[in-house]
Amino acid sequence: SMFWPAPAGRLVSVLPLTPAQGVNLRGVRWPLADAALHPQGLISLSNQVEGREFEVSVGEGSLFVFLELPEAEQPWWGP
Repeated sequence: SMFWPAPAGRLVSVLPLTPAQGVNLRGVRWPLADAALHPQGLISLSNQVEGREFEVSVGEGSLFVFLELPEAEQPWWGP
């Protein structure tokens, strides 16, 4: 399981890279408990952080986690 710091209201999305079992999301508006996600079925989930951090865990498989960053917080890659 992994804890991610994020302010309330921030968008977080989960994308299964392989079939994933036992997916849990806590600290979000719509928690998940022991969910199954599949790249060819339910391809992504978007949610909203409720507190100052959220938790993602997966029993089996792999996930890609996206966290929304406002423009002011994004890295600058200019010259």
